[in-house]
Amino acid sequence: MKESQIAHLLESALSRVKADQGELLFQGGVSGTTRFADNRIHQNMVSEDYTITCRCVIRKRTGYATTNRFDSDSLTRMVKKAQEIAGKQTPDPDFQSLPSASPYPQVQGCDEETATCTPELRAEKIRKVISAAESGGLSAAGQLTTTRRTLAVMNTQGLFAYHQGSQAEFSLTVLTPVSSGYSGEDSPHLSALSLEQLTERAIRKALEGRKIQDLPPGDYPVILEPLAVGDMIDVLGWTGLGAKDMEEESSCFTGRMGTEVASSSITLVDDATNPRVYCTPFDFEGVPKRRVVLIDKGKARGVVTDSYYAGKMKLKNTGHATPRGEDGPQPWHKILLPGESTVEEMIQGTERGILVTRFWYTRLVDRKQTVFTGMTRDGTFLVENGKVTSGVRDFRFNQNILEALSSVESISKDQVYSSYVLAPALKIGSFRFTGRTAARRGGRSWIS
Repeated sequence: MKESQIAHLLESALSRVKADQGELLFQGGVSGTTRFADNRIHQNMVSEDYTITCRCVIRKRTGYATTNRFDSDSLTRMVKKAQEIAGKQTPDPDFQSLPSASPYPQVQGCDEETATCTPELRAEKIRKVISAAESGGLSAAGQLTTTRRTLAVMNTQGLFAYHQGSQAEFSLTVLTPVSSGYSGEDSPHLSALSLEQLTERAIRKALEGRKIQDLPPGDYPVILEPLAVGDMIDVLGWTGLGAKDMEEESSCFTGRMGTEVASSSITLVDDATNPRVYCTPFDFEGVPKRRVVLIDKGKARGVVTDSYYAGKMKLKNTGHATPRGEDGPQPWHKILLPGESTVEEMIQGTERGILVTRFWYTRLVDRKQTVFTGMTRDGTFLVENGKVTSGVRDFRFNQNILEALSSVESISKDQVYSSYVLAPALKIGSFRFTGRTAARRGGRSWIS
């Protein structure tokens, strides 16, 4: 849908609001996914879905209702339902107002090739990936997804914000009878993804992992490649880097603001305007996003806010509202700043340690202590005397994230964007592996 069509639709719905304040949130898009396994494309699907959510405020009481039907009767029912729900709520004395209009940066977040990518184009790109795997007698599986997303907000305070963005997501697992290798990356631009290099990387990891040995659980020096680091940083984002968690004293930063929480080499920011990430110049309330420094050279520096918590805690609104606000403001564009090293240099400088391609099935164990758990997968290697010497049977781990970030020894200059995190590789002095997964068979892991 075009901007003018969406604006007309939201104006029509907003005219039905009979409340102190009202807001309409339009979101959705078109997503195409092509999946492949055993060197064959086996699925192509396209989904298109849009919703409108209405928020009504009546005497500091708030109600929400959502519809994916945009005819006149459905819009009327949605607004009435939101007003009915608001009328039954308890007044919130901390609510001040829906945000007013503010200029937001114009970012070039929608790439035409990515937004309009056809199944044929995705298939052609995947054909080259499969061909490279077949030429080595290997089996390839994965997917390529291209998406166009639309976000628009309008409210009774005169605010209207509209943005359209694109995203391409690629993941690949290459299998031998006894090992597997993985690579993956996302980008707003399909052309920015080097599928050839990603395929070569996954193939190399699968081949290098054919010689496998068991190592006992314990604390090891590790080299975490960017995908593993990104997963860890994503989990860290849910340990309380939003104002709601700080206000409730459930944040990992509670009582630690301004103090050292990580190595002085660590700087973590949230920046929605970085051209390498999926850009959204405003949040789900239409408020312009601000760059927020969360950790600055190892010290806890800030949390993200929305209009409600900015008003309640007398902070600046950083533009990080979530839909309906149930989880409070959250950092959605986490970026761990790079260093000056390379993964190869990290390996060369390691006497004995573990190289990790990625994590799998990560879960938060203790949010305030930033403890998370999970498994290594698809490329875990032993490093000895500056060289990768063999594959390693995958580990389970249980690790305090901030403790890991406090023992960082080097950071790579190259970053990888995946799952909404832009991260470099890290060499960490100590990482706690608590057990091992079951032996690999046919390139798959069965969990004991």
